[in-house]
Amino acid sequence: MTGSSTTSPRSPARRTTAVVVVGLLATLAAALALVGAPSAGATATTTMVMEGRGWGHGIGMSQYGADGYALHHWKYPAIIEHYYTGVKLGRVANVPIRVLLRSGTASATVTDAARFNATWTASGKVRTAHLAARATATVTWSGGAYHLRAGAGSWSAGTPITFVPLTSRLELLTANDNGHVGHYRGRLRIVHLSDGLEIVNSLSLETYLYGVVPCESPASWPLAALQAQAVAARSYAYRLTGRGGSFDVYCTTASQYYGGADSETVATDKAVNSTKGIVPKYKGTAIVAFFFSTSGGHTENIENVWTSSAPVPYLKGVPDPYDTTSPYHTWPNNPIRRTPAQIAAAMGFAKGPLRAVYVVKRGTSPRVVKALLIGDKGWAVTNGASLRADLGLRDAWVYFTSLSIARSATTVTYGQAVTLSGRRYPQLAATRTVALHSRLIGGPWSSHGAAAKAGSSTVDGYVVRFTGFSAKVVPTGTTQYYFSTPAAMGAYALSTHVTVDVRPAVTIKAPSGTITAGDGVVLTGTITPAAAAETVVLQTLTSSGWKKLTSATPAPDGSYSFTWTAVAGSTTLRAVALPATTRFVPGASLPVTLTVASS
Repeated sequence: MTGSSTTSPRSPARRTTAVVVVGLLATLAAALALVGAPSAGATATTTMVMEGRGWGHGIGMSQYGADGYALHHWKYPAIIEHYYTGVKLGRVANVPIRVLLRSGTASATVTDAARFNATWTASGKVRTAHLAARATATVTWSGGAYHLRAGAGSWSAGTPITFVPLTSRLELLTANDNGHVGHYRGRLRIVHLSDGLEIVNSLSLETYLYGVVPCESPASWPLAALQAQAVAARSYAYRLTGRGGSFDVYCTTASQYYGGADSETVATDKAVNSTKGIVPKYKGTAIVAFFFSTSGGHTENIENVWTSSAPVPYLKGVPDPYDTTSPYHTWPNNPIRRTPAQIAAAMGFAKGPLRAVYVVKRGTSPRVVKALLIGDKGWAVTNGASLRADLGLRDAWVYFTSLSIARSATTVTYGQAVTLSGRRYPQLAATRTVALHSRLIGGPWSSHGAAAKAGSSTVDGYVVRFTGFSAKVVPTGTTQYYFSTPAAMGAYALSTHVTVDVRPAVTIKAPSGTITAGDGVVLTGTITPAAAAETVVLQTLTSSGWKKLTSATPAPDGSYSFTWTAVAGSTTLRAVALPATTRFVPGASLPVTLTVASS
Protein backbone atom coordinates (compact mmCIF):
# COMPACT_ATOMS: atom_id res chain seq x y z
CA MET A 1 0.00 0.00 0.00
CA THR A 2 2.05 2.95 -1.23
CA GLY A 3 2.14 6.31 0.43
CA SER A 4 -0.04 5.17 3.32
CA SER A 5 0.49 5.31 7.06
CA THR A 6 -2.45 2.97 7.69
CA THR A 7 -1.79 -0.75 7.98
CA SER A 8 -2.99 -2.73 4.98
CA PRO A 9 -6.20 -4.71 5.53
CA ARG A 10 -4.40 -7.68 3.99
CA SER A 11 -3.82 -8.97 7.53
CA PRO A 12 -6.93 -11.24 7.54
CA ALA A 13 -5.52 -12.95 4.44
CA ARG A 14 -2.27 -13.06 6.21
CA ARG A 15 -3.45 -12.02 8.68
CA THR A 16 -47.59 2.77 26.20
CA THR A 17 -47.42 5.99 24.80
CA ALA A 18 -45.41 8.22 27.10
CA VAL A 19 -46.30 11.49 25.39
CA VAL A 20 -49.59 13.36 25.06
CA VAL A 21 -49.57 15.92 22.25
CA VAL A 22 -50.61 19.41 23.26
CA GLY A 23 -54.27 19.90 22.44
CA LEU A 24 -55.16 16.38 23.47
CA LEU A 25 -54.63 17.22 27.13
CA ALA A 26 -55.53 20.61 28.60
CA THR A 27 -52.76 22.12 30.67
CA LEU A 28 -53.34 22.96 34.27
CA ALA A 29 -53.07 26.52 35.49
CA ALA A 30 -49.58 27.81 36.09
CA ALA A 31 -50.63 28.71 39.62
CA LEU A 32 -50.62 25.02 40.41
CA ALA A 33 -46.95 24.67 39.62
CA LEU A 34 -44.11 24.46 42.08
CA VAL A 35 -42.76 27.43 40.20
CA GLY A 36 -44.59 29.58 37.72
CA ALA A 37 -42.91 28.08 34.63
CA PRO A 38 -40.98 24.93 33.68
CA SER A 39 -37.36 24.85 34.82
CA ALA A 40 -34.81 26.08 32.32
CA GLY A 41 -33.78 23.57 29.69
CA ALA A 42 -30.28 22.19 29.24
CA THR A 43 -27.92 23.21 26.43
CA ALA A 44 -28.28 21.20 23.24
CA THR A 45 -26.20 18.05 23.10
CA THR A 46 -24.94 16.61 19.82
CA THR A 47 -24.02 13.14 18.63
CA MET A 48 -22.09 12.30 15.47
CA VAL A 49 -22.18 9.30 13.18
CA MET A 50 -19.61 8.37 10.53
CA GLU A 51 -20.12 5.86 7.72
CA GLY A 52 -17.67 5.01 5.00
CA ARG A 53 -16.11 2.81 2.38
CA GLY A 54 -12.66 1.75 1.27
CA TRP A 55 -9.23 1.44 2.82
CA GLY A 56 -6.29 3.55 1.75
CA HIS A 57 -5.60 6.84 0.04
CA GLY A 58 -7.67 5.99 -3.04
CA ILE A 59 -5.02 6.89 -5.66
CA GLY A 60 -4.06 4.58 -8.52
CA MET A 61 -4.72 0.85 -8.44
CA SER A 62 -7.09 -0.74 -5.98
CA GLN A 63 -5.58 -4.09 -5.01
CA TYR A 64 -8.93 -5.70 -4.25
CA GLY A 65 -10.29 -4.13 -7.42
CA ALA A 66 -7.48 -5.76 -9.41
CA ASP A 67 -8.41 -9.06 -7.80
CA GLY A 68 -12.01 -8.47 -8.86
CA TYR A 69 -11.06 -7.71 -12.45
CA ALA A 70 -8.88 -10.82 -12.56
CA LEU A 71 -11.81 -12.88 -11.30
CA HIS A 72 -13.76 -11.39 -14.22
CA HIS A 73 -11.06 -12.70 -16.59
CA TRP A 74 -9.17 -9.45 -17.24
CA LYS A 75 -5.46 -9.81 -17.99
CA TYR A 76 -2.91 -7.69 -16.19
CA PRO A 77 -2.23 -5.22 -19.06
CA ALA A 78 -5.94 -4.29 -19.15
CA ILE A 79 -6.02 -3.97 -15.36
CA ILE A 80 -2.99 -1.66 -15.31
CA GLU A 81 -4.30 0.48 -18.19
CA HIS A 82 -7.68 0.81 -16.46
CA TYR A 83 -6.30 2.18 -13.20
CA TYR A 84 -3.57 4.38 -14.68
CA THR A 85 -5.16 6.62 -17.29
CA GLY A 86 -3.35 6.94 -20.60
CA VAL A 87 -0.38 4.65 -19.86
CA LYS A 88 1.33 2.15 -22.12
CA LEU A 89 3.37 -0.80 -20.92
CA GLY A 90 7.12 -0.62 -21.43
CA ARG A 91 10.32 -1.96 -19.86
CA VAL A 92 12.98 -0.75 -17.43
CA ALA A 93 16.37 -2.14 -16.40
CA ASN A 94 16.91 -4.36 -13.40
CA VAL A 95 18.55 -1.58 -11.39
CA PRO A 96 19.93 -1.85 -7.85
CA ILE A 97 17.66 -0.75 -5.02
CA ARG A 98 18.37 0.02 -1.35
CA VAL A 99 15.70 -0.84 1.21
CA LEU A 100 15.75 0.67 4.68
CA LEU A 101 15.05 -2.23 7.04
CA ARG A 102 15.68 -0.53 10.38
CA SER A 103 16.56 2.94 11.59
CA GLY A 104 17.68 4.35 14.93
CA THR A 105 18.95 1.10 16.42
CA ALA A 106 21.88 0.82 18.82
CA SER A 107 23.11 -2.44 17.30
CA ALA A 108 22.64 -4.68 14.29
CA THR A 109 23.04 -8.46 14.45
CA VAL A 110 23.45 -10.68 11.37
CA THR A 111 24.12 -14.36 10.78
CA ASP A 112 24.15 -16.86 7.90
CA ALA A 113 23.70 -20.60 7.61
CA ALA A 114 26.86 -20.66 5.49
CA ARG A 115 30.12 -18.72 5.61
CA PHE A 116 29.77 -14.98 4.94
CA ASN A 117 31.90 -11.85 4.95
CA ALA A 118 31.83 -8.39 6.47
CA THR A 119 33.55 -5.62 4.50
CA TRP A 120 34.47 -1.96 5.00
CA THR A 121 36.93 0.52 3.59
CA ALA A 122 40.12 1.67 5.27
CA SER A 123 42.87 3.79 3.70
CA GLY A 124 41.18 3.44 0.33
CA LYS A 125 41.23 -0.34 0.48
CA VAL A 126 38.46 -2.87 1.09
CA ARG A 127 38.94 -4.76 4.32
CA THR A 128 37.22 -8.12 4.82
CA ALA A 129 36.39 -10.15 7.91
CA HIS A 130 35.72 -13.79 7.02
CA LEU A 131 32.95 -15.12 9.24
CA ALA A 132 32.10 -18.71 9.97
CA ALA A 133 28.77 -20.32 9.22
CA ARG A 134 26.18 -19.53 11.91
CA ALA A 135 28.46 -16.96 13.50
CA THR A 136 26.52 -14.17 15.19
CA ALA A 137 27.95 -10.85 14.04
CA THR A 138 26.98 -7.67 15.89
CA VAL A 139 27.79 -4.10 14.85
CA THR A 140 27.72 -1.19 17.30
CA TRP A 141 28.94 2.41 17.24
CA SER A 142 30.98 4.21 19.87
CA GLY A 143 33.91 6.57 20.05
CA GLY A 144 33.39 7.66 16.45
CA ALA A 145 33.88 4.17 15.02
CA TYR A 146 32.01 0.99 14.05
CA HIS A 147 32.73 -2.08 16.17
CA LEU A 148 32.14 -5.59 14.85
CA ARG A 149 32.13 -8.65 17.07
CA ALA A 150 31.66 -12.21 15.86
CA GLY A 151 32.62 -15.14 18.03
CA ALA A 152 36.11 -14.54 19.37
CA GLY A 153 36.89 -11.95 16.71
CA SER A 154 36.49 -8.18 16.92
CA TRP A 155 37.22 -5.39 14.45
CA SER A 156 36.84 -1.62 14.29
CA ALA A 157 36.11 0.45 11.21
CA GLY A 158 35.75 4.09 10.30
CA THR A 159 33.32 3.45 7.42
CA PRO A 160 29.99 1.59 7.12
CA ILE A 161 30.15 -2.20 7.40
CA THR A 162 28.52 -4.38 4.73
CA PHE A 163 27.61 -8.05 5.21
CA VAL A 164 28.02 -10.13 2.05
CA PRO A 165 26.56 -13.64 1.60
CA LEU A 166 28.62 -16.25 -0.20
CA THR A 167 26.39 -19.26 -0.87
CA SER A 168 23.34 -18.64 1.27
CA ARG A 169 21.06 -15.79 2.36
CA LEU A 170 21.85 -13.47 5.20
CA GLU A 171 19.61 -13.56 8.25
CA LEU A 172 18.94 -10.34 10.13
CA LEU A 173 18.38 -11.06 13.84
CA THR A 174 17.54 -7.43 14.63
CA ALA A 175 13.84 -6.74 14.07
CA ASN A 176 13.12 -4.55 11.08
CA ASP A 177 10.78 -1.54 11.17
CA ASN A 178 7.83 -3.91 10.61
CA GLY A 179 8.86 -5.79 13.76
CA HIS A 180 10.12 -8.92 11.97
CA VAL A 181 13.40 -10.83 11.79
CA GLY A 182 14.35 -13.06 8.89
CA HIS A 183 16.33 -13.75 5.73
CA TYR A 184 17.18 -11.37 2.91
CA ARG A 185 18.55 -11.63 -0.59
CA GLY A 186 21.49 -9.36 -1.40
CA ARG A 187 23.66 -7.50 1.08
CA LEU A 188 23.04 -5.80 4.42
CA ARG A 189 24.81 -2.48 5.00
CA ILE A 190 25.11 -0.91 8.46
CA VAL A 191 25.36 2.90 8.44
CA HIS A 192 25.65 5.24 11.41
CA LEU A 193 23.52 8.38 11.44
CA SER A 194 22.73 10.90 14.19
CA ASP A 195 19.86 8.84 15.62
CA GLY A 196 21.70 5.50 15.61
CA LEU A 197 22.40 2.74 13.12
CA GLU A 198 20.53 2.15 9.87
CA ILE A 199 20.27 -1.32 8.33
CA VAL A 200 19.92 -1.19 4.55
CA ASN A 201 19.28 -4.15 2.25
CA SER A 202 20.95 -3.73 -1.16
CA LEU A 203 19.71 -5.98 -3.96
CA SER A 204 18.34 -5.88 -7.51
CA LEU A 205 14.91 -4.50 -8.32
CA GLU A 206 13.53 -7.84 -9.51
CA THR A 207 14.68 -9.79 -6.44
CA TYR A 208 13.33 -6.99 -4.24
CA LEU A 209 9.90 -7.56 -5.82
CA TYR A 210 9.96 -11.20 -4.71
CA GLY A 211 9.62 -9.86 -1.15
CA VAL A 212 7.04 -7.16 -1.97
CA VAL A 213 4.30 -8.80 -4.02
CA PRO A 214 3.34 -11.52 -1.47
CA CYS A 215 3.17 -8.88 1.27
CA GLU A 216 0.93 -6.59 -0.75
CA SER A 217 -1.37 -9.17 -2.37
CA PRO A 218 -2.33 -12.66 -1.13
CA ALA A 219 -0.61 -15.40 -3.07
CA SER A 220 -3.98 -17.13 -3.45
CA TRP A 221 -5.25 -14.41 -5.79
CA PRO A 222 -5.46 -15.01 -9.56
CA LEU A 223 -2.21 -14.67 -11.47
CA ALA A 224 -3.42 -11.58 -13.36
CA ALA A 225 -3.98 -9.74 -10.08
CA LEU A 226 -0.53 -10.71 -8.83
CA GLN A 227 1.03 -9.66 -12.13
CA ALA A 228 -0.70 -6.28 -11.93
CA GLN A 229 0.69 -5.92 -8.40
CA ALA A 230 4.19 -6.78 -9.60
CA VAL A 231 4.01 -4.26 -12.46
CA ALA A 232 2.73 -1.46 -10.24
CA ALA A 233 5.23 -2.18 -7.45
CA ARG A 234 8.10 -2.34 -9.95
CA SER A 235 7.24 1.04 -11.46
CA TYR A 236 6.77 2.67 -8.07
CA ALA A 237 10.11 1.39 -6.76
CA TYR A 238 11.97 2.16 -9.99
CA ARG A 239 10.98 5.82 -9.79
CA LEU A 240 12.47 6.04 -6.29
CA THR A 241 15.90 4.62 -7.11
CA GLY A 242 19.05 6.63 -7.80
CA ARG A 243 18.06 9.68 -5.77
CA GLY A 244 21.07 9.75 -3.43
CA GLY A 245 20.94 9.40 0.33
CA SER A 246 21.53 6.20 2.25
CA PHE A 247 18.45 4.33 0.97
CA ASP A 248 15.75 4.43 -1.74
CA VAL A 249 12.62 2.92 -0.17
CA TYR A 250 11.25 1.93 3.22
CA CYS A 251 10.35 -1.66 4.04
CA THR A 252 7.03 -0.42 5.51
CA THR A 253 3.85 0.83 3.86
CA ALA A 254 5.44 4.28 3.87
CA SER A 255 6.73 2.93 0.52
CA GLN A 256 5.49 -0.61 -0.02
CA TYR A 257 5.56 -3.55 2.34
CA TYR A 258 8.72 -5.64 1.94
CA GLY A 259 9.05 -8.94 3.82
CA GLY A 260 12.36 -10.20 2.49
CA ALA A 261 13.09 -13.75 1.37
CA ASP A 262 10.94 -15.44 4.02
CA SER A 263 7.77 -13.98 2.51
CA GLU A 264 8.37 -15.32 -1.02
CA THR A 265 5.92 -17.78 -2.60
CA VAL A 266 5.86 -19.76 -5.82
CA ALA A 267 2.78 -17.91 -7.12
CA THR A 268 4.12 -14.41 -6.49
CA ASP A 269 7.58 -15.27 -7.81
CA LYS A 270 5.84 -16.40 -11.00
CA ALA A 271 4.02 -13.07 -11.21
CA VAL A 272 7.33 -11.19 -10.93
CA ASN A 273 9.20 -13.39 -13.37
CA SER A 274 6.43 -13.38 -15.99
CA THR A 275 6.38 -9.57 -16.03
CA LYS A 276 10.14 -9.01 -15.74
CA GLY A 277 11.03 -5.37 -16.38
CA ILE A 278 7.48 -4.37 -17.36
CA VAL A 279 6.15 -1.06 -16.05
CA PRO A 280 3.37 1.36 -17.01
CA LYS A 281 4.79 4.41 -18.78
CA TYR A 282 3.27 7.80 -19.51
CA LYS A 283 4.84 9.57 -22.47
CA GLY A 284 7.76 7.18 -22.26
CA THR A 285 8.53 7.52 -18.56
CA ALA A 286 7.83 4.96 -15.86
CA ILE A 287 5.08 6.28 -13.62
CA VAL A 288 4.84 6.64 -9.85
CA ALA A 289 2.31 3.83 -9.64
CA PHE A 290 0.50 4.43 -6.37
CA PHE A 291 -1.72 1.60 -5.21
CA PHE A 292 -3.83 0.87 -2.16
CA SER A 293 -6.15 -1.75 -0.71
CA THR A 294 -9.83 -1.02 -1.33
CA SER A 295 -11.55 1.70 -3.38
CA GLY A 296 -15.14 1.28 -2.20
CA GLY A 297 -16.23 1.43 -5.84
CA HIS A 298 -14.25 4.38 -7.31
CA THR A 299 -10.67 5.61 -7.15
CA GLU A 300 -9.70 9.29 -6.81
CA ASN A 301 -7.67 12.05 -8.46
CA ILE A 302 -4.37 12.63 -6.67
CA GLU A 303 -4.98 16.37 -6.24
CA ASN A 304 -8.23 15.64 -4.40
CA VAL A 305 -6.43 13.47 -1.86
CA TRP A 306 -3.15 15.29 -1.36
CA THR A 307 -4.27 18.84 -1.91
CA SER A 308 -0.71 20.16 -2.25
CA SER A 309 -0.20 17.92 -5.30
CA ALA A 310 -0.70 19.14 -8.82
CA PRO A 311 -2.96 17.03 -11.05
CA VAL A 312 -1.22 14.01 -12.57
CA PRO A 313 -2.73 12.84 -15.88
CA TYR A 314 -2.37 9.12 -15.15
CA LEU A 315 -3.64 9.35 -11.54
CA LYS A 316 -7.31 10.05 -12.17
CA GLY A 317 -10.32 8.59 -10.42
CA VAL A 318 -11.96 5.70 -12.28
CA PRO A 319 -14.92 3.39 -11.57
CA ASP A 320 -13.93 0.26 -9.67
CA PRO A 321 -16.94 -2.05 -9.64
CA TYR A 322 -15.26 -5.31 -8.63
CA ASP A 323 -13.56 -4.61 -5.31
CA THR A 324 -16.61 -5.97 -3.48
CA THR A 325 -14.56 -9.00 -2.41
CA SER A 326 -12.85 -6.70 0.10
CA PRO A 327 -14.22 -6.79 3.65
CA TYR A 328 -13.78 -3.02 3.63
CA HIS A 329 -15.67 -2.20 0.43
CA THR A 330 -18.22 -0.95 2.96
CA TRP A 331 -16.82 -0.52 6.46
CA PRO A 332 -17.93 -3.47 8.59
CA ASN A 333 -18.29 -1.29 11.71
CA ASN A 334 -20.65 1.26 10.12
CA PRO A 335 -22.00 3.36 11.71
CA ILE A 336 -19.13 4.67 13.81
CA ARG A 337 -20.41 6.81 16.66
CA ARG A 338 -18.20 9.47 18.23
CA THR A 339 -18.91 12.33 20.58
CA PRO A 340 -18.25 15.87 19.35
CA ALA A 341 -15.66 16.22 22.11
CA GLN A 342 -13.76 13.17 20.83
CA ILE A 343 -13.70 14.50 17.27
CA ALA A 344 -12.78 18.04 18.37
CA ALA A 345 -9.91 16.75 20.49
CA ALA A 346 -8.58 14.57 17.66
CA MET A 347 -8.80 17.46 15.18
CA GLY A 348 -7.42 20.09 17.57
CA PHE A 349 -10.64 22.12 17.26
CA ALA A 350 -11.13 24.69 20.04
CA LYS A 351 -13.86 27.05 18.80
CA GLY A 352 -16.59 26.06 21.21
CA PRO A 353 -18.48 22.77 21.32
CA LEU A 354 -18.35 21.06 17.91
CA ARG A 355 -21.75 20.95 16.23
CA ALA A 356 -21.01 19.47 12.79
CA VAL A 357 -18.39 18.19 10.37
CA TYR A 358 -19.89 19.55 7.15
CA VAL A 359 -18.48 18.44 3.80
CA VAL A 360 -18.43 21.23 1.22
CA LYS A 361 -16.48 19.45 -1.54
CA ARG A 362 -16.06 15.85 -2.63
CA GLY A 363 -13.88 14.41 -5.35
CA THR A 364 -14.60 12.36 -8.46
CA SER A 365 -15.52 9.69 -5.92
CA PRO A 366 -17.39 10.64 -2.74
CA ARG A 367 -14.06 11.12 -0.91
CA VAL A 368 -13.91 14.28 1.14
CA VAL A 369 -11.83 17.06 -0.40
CA LYS A 370 -12.84 19.93 1.91
CA ALA A 371 -14.96 20.11 5.05
CA LEU A 372 -15.91 22.62 7.72
CA LEU A 373 -15.69 22.00 11.43
CA ILE A 374 -18.54 24.08 12.82
CA GLY A 375 -18.61 25.06 16.48
CA ASP A 376 -20.54 27.42 18.70
CA LYS A 377 -17.76 30.03 18.54
CA GLY A 378 -16.46 29.68 15.00
CA TRP A 379 -15.32 27.23 12.40
CA ALA A 380 -12.23 25.72 10.83
CA VAL A 381 -11.48 24.30 7.38
CA THR A 382 -10.03 20.82 6.95
CA ASN A 383 -9.57 18.21 4.21
CA GLY A 384 -10.12 14.52 3.68
CA ALA A 385 -6.53 13.50 4.33
CA SER A 386 -6.54 15.27 7.71
CA LEU A 387 -9.90 13.78 8.69
CA ARG A 388 -8.64 10.33 7.79
CA ALA A 389 -5.38 10.69 9.69
CA ASP A 390 -6.66 12.53 12.76
CA LEU A 391 -9.77 10.41 13.24
CA GLY A 392 -8.08 7.11 12.39
CA LEU A 393 -10.40 6.41 9.45
CA ARG A 394 -9.65 3.76 6.85
CA ASP A 395 -10.43 6.10 3.97
CA ALA A 396 -11.64 9.63 3.21
CA TRP A 397 -14.78 8.16 1.60
CA VAL A 398 -16.79 9.06 4.67
CA TYR A 399 -20.14 10.65 5.50
CA PHE A 400 -20.78 12.63 8.67
CA THR A 401 -24.21 13.04 10.27
CA SER A 402 -24.65 15.15 13.37
CA LEU A 403 -27.85 15.21 15.40
CA SER A 404 -28.62 17.44 18.36
CA ILE A 405 -31.37 17.51 20.96
CA ALA A 406 -32.45 20.22 23.41
CA ARG A 407 -35.40 20.48 25.80
CA SER A 408 -37.14 23.66 26.81
CA ALA A 409 -37.32 22.43 30.40
CA THR A 410 -35.72 19.74 32.50
CA THR A 411 -38.65 19.55 34.97
CA VAL A 412 -42.33 20.39 34.43
CA THR A 413 -45.48 20.21 36.48
CA TYR A 414 -47.99 17.58 35.43
CA GLY A 415 -50.01 18.96 32.52
CA GLN A 416 -47.36 21.43 31.32
CA ALA A 417 -45.83 21.21 27.88
CA VAL A 418 -42.17 20.87 26.95
CA THR A 419 -40.60 21.46 23.54
CA LEU A 420 -37.92 19.11 22.27
CA SER A 421 -35.90 20.44 19.36
CA GLY A 422 -32.77 19.66 17.40
CA ARG A 423 -30.82 20.07 14.23
CA ARG A 424 -29.39 17.62 11.71
CA TYR A 425 -26.35 18.27 9.54
CA PRO A 426 -26.38 17.84 6.60
CA GLN A 427 -29.92 18.62 5.49
CA LEU A 428 -32.28 15.66 5.43
CA ALA A 429 -33.71 14.65 2.07
CA ALA A 430 -37.29 15.83 1.55
CA THR A 431 -38.57 12.26 1.51
CA ARG A 432 -36.98 11.35 4.86
CA THR A 433 -38.43 12.03 8.31
CA VAL A 434 -37.33 12.75 11.84
CA ALA A 435 -38.72 10.59 14.63
CA LEU A 436 -39.05 11.40 18.30
CA HIS A 437 -38.84 8.38 20.57
CA SER A 438 -40.09 8.45 24.15
CA ARG A 439 -40.80 6.24 27.11
CA LEU A 440 -42.02 6.67 30.63
CA ILE A 441 -39.38 5.56 33.12
CA GLY A 442 -39.53 1.78 33.16
CA GLY A 443 -41.94 1.61 30.21
CA PRO A 444 -41.63 0.65 26.52
CA TRP A 445 -40.41 2.99 23.80
CA SER A 446 -42.87 4.58 21.38
CA SER A 447 -42.24 6.76 18.32
CA HIS A 448 -43.79 9.94 16.98
CA GLY A 449 -43.11 12.23 14.07
CA ALA A 450 -41.43 15.58 14.63
CA ALA A 451 -42.06 18.73 12.61
CA ALA A 452 -39.02 19.33 10.37
CA LYS A 453 -37.99 22.38 8.38
CA ALA A 454 -35.06 22.92 6.05
CA GLY A 455 -32.66 25.69 6.94
CA SER A 456 -29.31 27.08 5.88
CA SER A 457 -26.58 29.46 6.93
CA THR A 458 -23.40 30.78 5.36
CA VAL A 459 -20.08 29.68 6.81
CA ASP A 460 -16.78 30.81 5.27
CA GLY A 461 -18.63 31.60 2.04
CA TYR A 462 -20.25 28.17 1.83
CA VAL A 463 -23.99 27.55 2.14
CA VAL A 464 -24.41 25.09 4.99
CA ARG A 465 -27.75 23.28 4.80
CA PHE A 466 -29.39 21.61 7.75
CA THR A 467 -32.76 20.37 8.97
CA GLY A 468 -34.29 21.82 12.12
CA PHE A 469 -37.01 19.91 13.92
CA SER A 470 -39.14 20.11 17.04
CA ALA A 471 -41.99 18.43 18.89
CA LYS A 472 -44.17 19.90 21.63
CA VAL A 473 -45.31 17.29 24.12
CA VAL A 474 -46.96 16.96 27.52
CA PRO A 475 -45.28 14.16 29.44
CA THR A 476 -47.57 12.18 31.75
CA GLY A 477 -44.66 11.28 34.00
CA THR A 478 -40.87 11.46 34.00
CA THR A 479 -39.99 10.60 30.42
CA GLN A 480 -36.87 9.88 28.36
CA TYR A 481 -36.61 11.19 24.78
CA TYR A 482 -34.32 10.95 21.77
CA PHE A 483 -34.49 11.84 18.08
CA SER A 484 -33.49 9.63 15.17
CA THR A 485 -32.97 10.29 11.48
CA PRO A 486 -31.60 8.19 8.63
CA ALA A 487 -27.87 8.61 8.17
CA ALA A 488 -26.12 8.45 4.78
CA MET A 489 -25.61 4.75 4.09
CA GLY A 490 -28.63 3.02 5.61
CA ALA A 491 -27.83 3.37 9.30
CA TYR A 492 -29.62 5.71 11.68
CA ALA A 493 -28.26 8.66 13.58
CA LEU A 494 -29.50 8.73 17.15
CA SER A 495 -29.36 11.72 19.46
CA THR A 496 -28.41 11.41 23.08
CA HIS A 497 -31.17 10.53 25.54
CA VAL A 498 -32.59 13.37 27.61
CA THR A 499 -34.95 13.13 30.58
CA VAL A 500 -37.79 15.47 31.48
CA ASP A 501 -38.86 15.07 35.09
CA VAL A 502 -42.54 15.53 35.98
CA ARG A 503 -43.79 16.63 39.37
CA PRO A 504 -47.42 16.29 40.55
CA ALA A 505 -49.60 19.40 40.45
CA VAL A 506 -50.41 20.32 44.05
CA THR A 507 -53.02 22.81 45.35
CA ILE A 508 -53.61 24.02 48.88
CA LYS A 509 -56.60 26.02 50.22
CA ALA A 510 -57.16 27.69 53.58
CA PRO A 511 -60.60 28.62 54.99
CA SER A 512 -61.83 32.16 54.61
CA GLY A 513 -62.68 34.39 57.55
CA THR A 514 -60.87 35.42 60.69
CA ILE A 515 -58.51 32.93 62.25
CA THR A 516 -57.65 33.22 65.92
CA ALA A 517 -54.70 31.68 67.68
CA GLY A 518 -55.54 28.23 68.95
CA ASP A 519 -58.12 27.56 66.24
CA GLY A 520 -57.94 24.24 64.45
CA VAL A 521 -57.54 25.32 60.84
CA VAL A 522 -58.45 22.77 58.18
CA LEU A 523 -56.28 23.02 55.06
CA THR A 524 -57.41 21.09 51.98
CA GLY A 525 -56.04 20.45 48.54
CA THR A 526 -55.58 18.09 45.62
CA ILE A 527 -52.78 16.20 43.93
CA THR A 528 -52.92 15.57 40.19
CA PRO A 529 -52.62 12.89 39.02
CA ALA A 530 -54.22 11.26 42.05
CA ALA A 531 -51.93 8.26 42.07
CA ALA A 532 -48.75 10.30 41.81
CA ALA A 533 -48.15 10.85 45.53
CA GLU A 534 -47.75 8.45 48.38
CA THR A 535 -47.55 11.11 51.07
CA VAL A 536 -48.34 14.82 51.32
CA VAL A 537 -46.39 16.92 53.78
CA LEU A 538 -47.42 20.24 55.32
CA GLN A 539 -44.47 22.61 55.67
CA THR A 540 -44.00 26.02 57.26
CA LEU A 541 -41.45 28.61 56.21
CA THR A 542 -38.96 29.47 58.96
CA SER A 543 -35.89 31.66 59.02
CA SER A 544 -33.82 28.60 58.18
CA GLY A 545 -36.09 27.33 55.39
CA TRP A 546 -39.06 25.02 55.03
CA LYS A 547 -39.84 22.83 58.05
CA LYS A 548 -42.19 19.85 58.25
CA LEU A 549 -45.25 20.24 60.45
CA THR A 550 -47.22 17.08 59.70
CA SER A 551 -48.04 14.63 56.91
CA ALA A 552 -51.06 12.81 55.53
CA THR A 553 -51.98 10.11 53.03
CA PRO A 554 -53.94 11.37 50.01
CA ALA A 555 -57.34 9.88 49.28
CA PRO A 556 -57.73 7.74 46.13
CA ASP A 557 -59.11 10.80 44.28
CA GLY A 558 -55.99 12.80 45.16
CA SER A 559 -57.62 14.98 47.82
CA TYR A 560 -56.09 15.53 51.21
CA SER A 561 -56.57 17.63 54.36
CA PHE A 562 -54.57 18.81 57.37
CA THR A 563 -55.70 20.32 60.68
CA TRP A 564 -53.28 22.96 61.83
CA THR A 565 -53.42 24.68 65.23
CA ALA A 566 -53.16 28.36 64.45
CA VAL A 567 -50.35 30.42 65.94
CA ALA A 568 -50.66 34.17 66.36
CA GLY A 569 -48.91 36.18 63.70
CA SER A 570 -48.15 35.56 60.03
CA THR A 571 -47.46 32.00 58.90
CA THR A 572 -46.57 30.77 55.43
CA LEU A 573 -47.51 27.19 54.57
CA ARG A 574 -47.26 24.87 51.59
CA ALA A 575 -48.03 21.25 50.74
CA VAL A 576 -45.39 18.98 49.22
CA ALA A 577 -46.34 15.75 47.43
CA LEU A 578 -43.81 12.95 47.77
CA PRO A 579 -44.06 10.60 44.77
CA ALA A 580 -45.24 7.02 45.00
CA THR A 581 -43.13 5.91 41.97
CA THR A 582 -39.99 6.88 40.09
CA ARG A 583 -42.20 8.32 37.35
CA PHE A 584 -42.58 11.52 39.36
CA VAL A 585 -40.38 13.85 41.35
CA PRO A 586 -41.60 15.82 44.41
CA GLY A 587 -44.04 18.63 43.70
CA ALA A 588 -45.11 21.55 45.89
CA SER A 589 -48.07 23.86 45.98
CA LEU A 590 -47.77 27.60 45.79
CA PRO A 591 -47.36 28.90 49.36
CA VAL A 592 -50.26 30.45 51.29
CA THR A 593 -49.77 33.04 54.01
CA LEU A 594 -52.21 33.19 56.93
CA THR A 595 -52.55 36.08 59.38
CA VAL A 596 -53.70 34.83 62.78
CA ALA A 597 -55.16 37.12 65.44
CA SER A 598 -54.23 36.80 69.09
CA SER A 599 -56.83 35.06 71.25
